[in-house]
Amino acid sequence: MKFNTKYIVLPLLVGFISASCDKNELDEMTPATAVSATSNLSSNLIFEETMEGSSPFSLAHAQEVGDWDYAFQIVNTPVWRGTKAARFEIRKDQPLVQDGKRSEMTIVKGADGDITKNTWYSFAAYFPSKGYEYDTEREIINQWYQSGSPSTSLRTDKDRITFEVGNTPETRKLHDLGAIKKDAWTEFVFHFIHSYGTDGLVEIWMNGVKVKTITGGNMYNDVLPKWKIGLYKSAFKYDETIVTNRVIYFDNVRVGNANATFADMTSGTASGSTTTTTSGTTTTSGTTTTSGTTTTSGTTTTTTTSTTDVQKVVSFTLVNATTNKDIMTIANGGVIDLSVIGTNKFNIRANTSKTTSGVVKFVMSGAKSDTRLDDVVPYALFGDNRAGDYYSWSATTGSYTLSGTTYTGTKDKMGSATAPAYTIKFTIQK
Repeated sequence: MKFNTKYIVLPLLVGFISASCDKNELDEMTPATAVSATSNLSSNLIFEETMEGSSPFSLAHAQEVGDWDYAFQIVNTPVWRGTKAARFEIRKDQPLVQDGKRSEMTIVKGADGDITKNTWYSFAAYFPSKGYEYDTEREIINQWYQSGSPSTSLRTDKDRITFEVGNTPETRKLHDLGAIKKDAWTEFVFHFIHSYGTDGLVEIWMNGVKVKTITGGNMYNDVLPKWKIGLYKSAFKYDETIVTNRVIYFDNVRVGNANATFADMTSGTASGSTTTTTSGTTTTSGTTTTSGTTTTSGTTTTTTTSTTDVQKVVSFTLVNATTNKDIMTIANGGVIDLSVIGTNKFNIRANTSKTTSGVVKFVMSGAKSDTRLDDVVPYALFGDNRAGDYYSWSATTGSYTLSGTTYTGTKDKMGSATAPAYTIKFTIQK
């Protein structure tokens, strides 16, 4: 975990932190100590937490978690990238934390100068089907908090993801971002122009696809907000729910400055395990994880369908050909905005369900047409040096259709197709 600032503030005790809730809330108590920190972060990132270090969130501004074991843990599965992720849990019958049922981290605080008006935020979240069941009452998983009820927040409500924003409690508006994808990682990227006035801006991406642009006031007429991630559910305090707990996982938490771009904030595609830990303990397992595996109280149950045994293309990833870093997963109907990703020299990689050798046939049509066979990982539409150094394509704006089909054999001696083609449509714009 890294923080790109000369001084960061740590709480000495759990509880020396701010409260935030839908009803009356407490403001932050003065932190007890300050330490200096050094960083090798990109100059465009203020904060990054990958969970891979020895003390995750130790440089976050503050913590609002209980001292019981399930409130906050670092686990080995599921993970978005690397080998670790953060697990948060709250329960209806747990003690109050700052007058609420919560488990949250305050990442940065505007009043302390951690951020400016133009700031980026991103993270990956995993909603387990066991632990995040349907409920009639909403909860907060992200909030940009100043005082009282947050001016801007990311919530879930009746298995939907919602974003509430406004510059007064009376003028906040609710935006529906779609259904929660259970047992899968969702990466969120937010670009804010924090403002009480009409120049305010919020741009939201989910899994690389821009889903919302909101203009106008997005904060109260006060100091810049603090950004909090985790779980807060006011309905637990008032016993108004049909569920008794909430579990969520976070990975790759980032904050970017005014010079950041979408490419700085996204981690690309998930590359870790999707096994869920529901027993509330850190899980380290020597067994091989397959899609559909659930670990409960030390017992592993595996559900396998025939499709997991078939080599097939499962997604396409946009790659920066200059840095060889993933930019984003290209979703069906997605928009690649060259002004946002910061480059027009990239490649497209096909991701397959298995690591076994074979051939991927790319067929692209639209503003530019291309067909290519690749039989060496990474499977790249525009080629690479066969060692992961991607060749670049200077993209042409317009609409495209791209399909990828897996075959047995090699590109010189192709066998039969192993699965139907995976096809998406996308648009490139400036």
